[in-house]
Amino acid sequence: RCVPSPWRGPAAPAADDATLPIAGLAALPVDLRAELRAALLVLDTARVGKLIADVHALDSMLGSALAQRADQFDFTGILDAFDAAEKSEVTA
Repeated sequence: RCVPSPWRGPAAPAADDATLPIAGLAALPVDLRAELRAALLVLDTARVGKLIADVHALDSMLGSALAQRADQFDFTGILDAFDAAEKSEVTA
């Protein structure tokens, strides 16, 4: 997450979690989710971009929301949304 910088003021809040629909994330193919998670964890921005394009081909709204987060380097926010999606699958 962003750390406030004393010379720039407080960090801007990340996009609202509502922009990453949990149901859409849960509906992605398991292998695509796993590949995207792995790319996010190692900060492979090129791979993240390619995988988000794959998501966009399946669900344009979700792909756009992920791209917006990735453009802001909010990889933690994306990972948190994936965690929430996985928890919702377990409780469903």
